[in-house]
Amino acid sequence: PITVEKRVEEDSQAKEIIANTAITLLPETGYVYLDAGTTLWPLAAKLNNHGHMNLRFITNDVAIASILAQKSISHILLGGNLHPVTKTLSGPVSHEQLGQYNFEVCFISVNGVDKEGNVTCSVIEEAILKKQVMKQSVRKVLMAAASKWDKQAPAKIADLNDFDIWICDEPQKE
Repeated sequence: PITVEKRVEEDSQAKEIIANTAITLLPETGYVYLDAGTTLWPLAAKLNNHGHMNLRFITNDVAIASILAQKSISHILLGGNLHPVTKTLSGPVSHEQLGQYNFEVCFISVNGVDKEGNVTCSVIEEAILKKQVMKQSVRKVLMAAASKWDKQAPAKIADLNDFDIWICDEPQKE
């Protein structure tokens, strides 16, 4: 995986465009999963505790939890093993905790969507967590900058058609 410090600088304009669309997809009430990744940081930054007070956010991303905490937004940071590069939590503890929730919507970020429609990420433990979240979610939203398309990372998350909605900064072909 690429370090968080490097990833946060990549595609910053695309991430803002994606976040502007994603925020319109939030339900009025319920549980929302914010996946790990710098693509979701701008979405977390746009949330507020007035317009989103009937939502509870769950994440495995330490930075997203920090953003939400600074804004006094109701959230839960999953526990687990801290990955030294991605600064995310995963593993058996995360899976056990995650099993307690059903989500109205999950927002999933990825490292690649290849030509065959395989949606992938760099860390197998995170791929397993993403798969579990998707099974427990009513709506599944893929958030991926155009730079992620036609790329493949080692761990498969899902097929592109497993997502209800794709958000990208540029139009993509199925």
